[in-house]
Amino acid sequence: MCKYYDAQQKLCSIYDERPIICNVDMYYEANLKGKIDRDTYYNTNYVVCEKLKSTIINK
Repeated sequence: MCKYYDAQQKLCSIYDERPIICNVDMYYEANLKGKIDRDTYYNTNYVVCEKLKSTIINK
């Protein structure tokens, strides 16, 4: 679990200032553009995010 995640509000407490790794669009533009299709990246990111959420919920 991220230390900036507010479990009560279910929100990121630093959303507007979050690091690039947490910003899907900015990360793609800075690191993956031209290397992987945007839709493929978004879909992969979604699948991984859902897996992470399910492991947290099932604890």
